[in-house]
Amino acid sequence: MEALFLKVVNMSIAAGWLVIAVMLLRLLLKKAPKSAAVLMWALVGIRLVCPFALESPLSLIPSTQTIPENFTTADTPAVQSGISAVNSAVNPAISSALAPAAEESANPAQVIVFAACVIWVAGMAVMLLYAIISFLATQRKVRESIPYKENIRLCDQIGTPFIFGVFRPVIYLPSGIDRQDSIYVTAHEKAHLRRHDHWWKPLGFFLLAIHWFNPLVWAAYFLFCRDIEFACDEQVIKEMGPGVKKPYAHALINCSAPRSSLAACPLAFGEAGVKARIRSVLNYRKPGFWIVTAAAVVCVILAVCFLTSPPDKSPTGDSASDQELSAYLETVILEHYRTDYSANYYCCTDFDILGTDESDDRITVYMWVMYGEYSYDSTDGLQEQSGAYIPTVVTVRKGSENTGSAAGDDGNFELEEYWEPRDGSYYEGDIRNKFPLRLQGRALDLTAGVERQAAACEQKALEYFESRESGAGDSGTDTGDSGTSGSGTDSSVPGNSGSGNSGTAQTEETITYRYTPEYDAAGVVLSPSDGTFTFTYSLLSSYLPRGRMEEEGDKLLLYTDDGENHYTFRRQGENLVFLAGESSPLPEYRYSGDSSETLPCVPDGAVFEQEEPGE
Repeated sequence: MEALFLKVVNMSIAAGWLVIAVMLLRLLLKKAPKSAAVLMWALVGIRLVCPFALESPLSLIPSTQTIPENFTTADTPAVQSGISAVNSAVNPAISSALAPAAEESANPAQVIVFAACVIWVAGMAVMLLYAIISFLATQRKVRESIPYKENIRLCDQIGTPFIFGVFRPVIYLPSGIDRQDSIYVTAHEKAHLRRHDHWWKPLGFFLLAIHWFNPLVWAAYFLFCRDIEFACDEQVIKEMGPGVKKPYAHALINCSAPRSSLAACPLAFGEAGVKARIRSVLNYRKPGFWIVTAAAVVCVILAVCFLTSPPDKSPTGDSASDQELSAYLETVILEHYRTDYSANYYCCTDFDILGTDESDDRITVYMWVMYGEYSYDSTDGLQEQSGAYIPTVVTVRKGSENTGSAAGDDGNFELEEYWEPRDGSYYEGDIRNKFPLRLQGRALDLTAGVERQAAACEQKALEYFESRESGAGDSGTDTGDSGTSGSGTDSSVPGNSGSGNSGTAQTEETITYRYTPEYDAAGVVLSPSDGTFTFTYSLLSSYLPRGRMEEEGDKLLLYTDDGENHYTFRRQGENLVFLAGESSPLPEYRYSGDSSETLPCVPDGAVFEQEEPGE
């Protein structure tokens, strides 16, 4: 419910810009047909109700996601209004007040958003209850009425004419109405019916009930109610001729009655702004061709500029700043994964950017990250020793000196947050909480880009090792793809790599065991000479257990260097059998985007087969 509330708030803020534009244009288009103003309010209604919009460079909406979807989970909550001055003024206060503290059990932003969501729902309930009570009260009032003609009835209990009903609308007239006045009143109410205002006004009230917290929407509703009355007045004068201006204005005076213009129904003849309507009627002149044309052009421009969203600012690699960001992201990713063991291998990454959220001083990048560590010898060729494939979110600050960030020599960016989902049952929920709704499907799709990104990493590794063998160069850096993908960087491949002692599937110093189900891959690399191991239990996990090993009878015990986990295998001939009951818990993943079923990455009894040299 909180996600829906934030979506509604963002839609309301975006529509607010259009409301302001319409209010200004109403003043500039006083001589235009009043129906043009009603059409502009219809555009506001579309903006309020439509959850998505086409992207356009012509859009004048500063931001369609002022409150990011990860606002309640971010380490430093911030708004993205699209206006630098606003962001700079409010974000420091928001970040300091709502940043989660380690000792607190509840995130302040989550508490505030939840409370606001409850108030929002209560407000909607009050608005809809008011509409129901208003409807029932009016229904009771007109219950004692008599037919007059067609769909017109006379009633003693009412003081002003109006239309009542949505699907079967009826025109109600006061029993004592003057015969001459009834002619103009009936013409006005029939104009409402032809324009289907008995549908649009309740719909407008329903949108007001949803966006009741936005004062601009209240202003839009009141002005919309006035403009549909102006448009019908204008239609009557146009049809009956300018000679009826004075008697029509007299009918407005006679039939006016004080009533709330908040009600969703009915459409009352003397309901809204009678004085202004009388002035409009008496001053009415048929608008010229060019005024009508100008009003139509304005409506089209308004739709193009305010019913669209600003284009996504994801890096494309076409600019120097995009290339700088891609290079920085590559450095951050490599340093995130690099360990003491990485010095023995060539390390590279490839990242597929799904989207970005950008404000004046920070960029949040949502992406799929592929990381690999490779070795190579002439006998076995290229071998992946370790790796990870995981959805990742990186937030960086722009335009400040970098102090203590991953790229200390780059003054353009400073790392603010490096985020990965937790393993196991937390995995999907973490992604849904962190990624914007528009990107969640791609972030949960484990198969869409894995082959391409894995192939990109392998190609970079091959190019690197081939260049070392040929003597073409050993700088270890590959510029890679621009914009949407990261590139490979040497992580100190050992100087004696040509000896064949590192990176092989199995040598005198390492023994490799593989478990390869259809949906994942896992591997254990043992180094008997120094009693160490590396355990890759899933391609989807960023955690790479490494540590020391011990033998107890037919069991192999693996203890991680951080002391947090241990894994037990039973020797079965040349293979290893995983014993889940005697090991630290391993995560479960939802491997199919079409199913909610989760499977253990390495189930109990999984057989890790020893690889022969040359495999």
